[in-house]
Amino acid sequence: MNDQRGVAVALASLGDLDVETGSAATAREHLAQALSLAHHSGDVRLVLEILVAVASLWIKEYTNEQAAQLIVYARQHPALTQEARERIENFSSVLPDSRIQETQLERVVEGVLK
Repeated sequence: MNDQRGVAVALASLGDLDVETGSAATAREHLAQALSLAHHSGDVRLVLEILVAVASLWIKEYTNEQAAQLIVYARQHPALTQEARERIENFSSVLPDSRIQETQLERVVEGVLK
């Protein structure tokens, strides 16, 4: 299980790098793989961090409404790390005001991985 988490962390880091360098297709691949592994390993904090990374990708791809929904979900989750909260603050100027209903993490992850 720890191996899955380690691979998920590495893939998430690669996904972040891909987002920064404009490699959206590769970022989607890396982040989807990372999200799946993190979810299967049961690491909720890592799942939330990866969802924030996915939102970052979606912002770069101008799908701000979907990114806003991920951000709203992650922001209200008690397991969100301080680092992820700070990253979210950087998005506030580009995101539309979005409200979502309380949703289970499982449904959010499934929606992203579709």
